[in-house]
Amino acid sequence: MGLHALLIEPGSFRTGIETRTRASGEPIGDYAVTAGAFRAIMHKVTPGMFPGDPARAAAVIFEEALSPAPRHRVILGSDAQRRIGVKLDQLREEYEAGKDVALSTDFPGSGEYAML
Repeated sequence: MGLHALLIEPGSFRTGIETRTRASGEPIGDYAVTAGAFRAIMHKVTPGMFPGDPARAAAVIFEEALSPAPRHRVILGSDAQRRIGVKLDQLREEYEAGKDVALSTDFPGSGEYAML
């Protein structure tokens, strides 16, 4: 059918949230852990905390969507690239540490004939 899925893995993009998000009224004690925490964070947010450029990201998504050989996953932003790299390193470490256990659960001699 020619259908493709394009997964976008975005980092933090400079969209102006720090200027558009302002708390009004007095804080409610019952919400200190949720909304109260968000209010506290928003007082410290600056544009420099968001390295991604939305216009550049949109251009990449557009190009990828029209590509004759689109990728399945597109990572946008240096922060997303870094965080995903850390996660992949963790997964690789767990993968390698568990190799002997994984192989020990096969019927003897059957691993070489696995279908998948």
